[in-house]
Amino acid sequence: MTDDALIENKLHWAPVASPEEGRYLCAILNSQALGERVAPLQSVGQFGRRDFDKYVFAIPFPTFHPADQLHAELALAAARAERAAASVPISETDGFQKARRLVRAALLRVGRERAGPGASITHQWPSPLPSRA
Repeated sequence: MTDDALIENKLHWAPVASPEEGRYLCAILNSQALGERVAPLQSVGQFGRRDFDKYVFAIPFPTFHPADQLHAELALAAARAERAAASVPISETDGFQKARRLVRAALLRVGRERAGPGASITHQWPSPLPSRA
């Protein structure tokens, strides 16, 4: 862990009780399931959906509990993803789109290797979206 950071234009942070809790939050916040739940709430601009950060906490998800097996598994998966992303060679001349594509490919590889041949990497969101008035 280093003290280096790059902030493009926004920074959201929250204190966590442990690295495992932080990784659990990273797993939830970067999940396809949460992205699909937030998408209908987002405005759409010239380059697609925007302002994910404005709506992400409108979708309820459980508080981290280290004794919860699913929470522990998500934290471990996030740790594997962190290592996979960190291992991707990215050149200083690579644009962010290429860097993102390379990291996503590495994450998919790790997920597929972990799941095994022919496995589908999906998880059902445990709770329905709250109804809107």
